[in-house]
Amino acid sequence: MMGDPGLCVGVYVDAENLSRNGGERMQYRVLRNIACRENGQPIRLNTYIAFDDRRAENDRTYRESMLEYYSAVRDAGFKIIEKKVQHFIDPIGVERSKANADLDMAVDCLLQSEHLDRVVLGTGDGDFVQVVRALQNRGCRVEIIAFENVSGNLRREADHFLSGYLVPGLVSSAGKPWGQPGSHVRGVCYYYPSNGKEVGFFGHYGRQAGQFHNIHQVVTDSKGNVYTGEVDTGMRIQKFVPNMAPAK
Repeated sequence: MMGDPGLCVGVYVDAENLSRNGGERMQYRVLRNIACRENGQPIRLNTYIAFDDRRAENDRTYRESMLEYYSAVRDAGFKIIEKKVQHFIDPIGVERSKANADLDMAVDCLLQSEHLDRVVLGTGDGDFVQVVRALQNRGCRVEIIAFENVSGNLRREADHFLSGYLVPGLVSSAGKPWGQPGSHVRGVCYYYPSNGKEVGFFGHYGRQAGQFHNIHQVVTDSKGNVYTGEVDTGMRIQKFVPNMAPAK
């Protein structure tokens, strides 16, 4: 007997939006795995990438890095939809550039949604609120994966929002070394002890008490208690009291 083939999945990524908002060096293979979890079948994997022809003519490093980037994205099974950067002079005489992929991405996912059960949008742009509604009206479950500067309306409209920082390995650790303010590995580092030792830890992946599944928010109070809120099938809030022994 053949097993359940799982949901038909479509992933649509606004690469420019994510890279400008915390998702630089995102690992597409990890994105594909999280989007196609629970035996989901990848039907469409699209990413919309801006390419500056003028810069490529004069900047060999940029040209070669983009070709390397394209190769890595294709190796992960994604189709690249290239958006040419347009240069123009604004009314006050300042040169500006743009490469907006919103319309192409919206049209593609709507046209292709007939064959999809789950649509994952890699963007934090609030302009996609109406697209989310349209997809839901066509019977699709819509999930958002983004990092920073995510529209609140987009979060609320989606069936599920997942911070990219909470996905193991989605963002490369390349960049600022871990421990420096602004560095990130599954989160943003705000403090790290000067001796480099672990202060402590709690919880791990799972659905039981004290475990985590699809964390959406983490907050603390004045007494040092930690509250975690989970979404999707978790749908719960847990409270952790700071009584753990420090790591040695």
